[in-house]
Amino acid sequence: MVRELGGQSVLVAYGVCRAGESLTTTKRRELGGSLPEYMVPLVFVEVAELPLTANGKLDRRGLPDPELEEVSWEAPESLAEEMLCGLFGELTGRAEVSVTSNFFALGGDSIQVIRLVGRGRALGFGFGVRDVFRHPTPRALAALVADVADATDETVMQVVPGSGRIGDGRVVLSHGQQRLWLLSQLEGQEGL
Repeated sequence: MVRELGGQSVLVAYGVCRAGESLTTTKRRELGGSLPEYMVPLVFVEVAELPLTANGKLDRRGLPDPELEEVSWEAPESLAEEMLCGLFGELTGRAEVSVTSNFFALGGDSIQVIRLVGRGRALGFGFGVRDVFRHPTPRALAALVADVADATDETVMQVVPGSGRIGDGRVVLSHGQQRLWLLSQLEGQEGL
């Protein structure tokens, strides 16, 4: 079920376990093998028995509040990882994000994935929505972006930051400049 946790809506699984069993990371891995990552519950909560209403239905109010597990924190090793950690934190409301933190485990959802892709593109990252679902950690996304950059480095001209020029010296026009150039070509010099 979906519950509020740390200001985010997260997927929580409640379960009654048999003797000698527990809801652990092995259950999470089992579900991860058959479900997409974003559908695997973030938190598993063991209860002695599920609370029921007088009608025999699940009493959602009687379920205990979930608690997030502490995750080991790993610092970013590259600028791309650092920038992606910042984006993950900004979109999920987390102060610190590890390079191994899963975007969906932090509370990210499909709408936030679209925002992540848009903000990533604004920073020069070339990943798409599908890439975030396949590589949901800052480290994996940074590696993907680096692999793509290495593969296309020879075929794509790089813009020298702040210069307005491509690496071979040609000038890069903004969209507004391109529009003005086009209008001047259509109207002639009298139009300016």
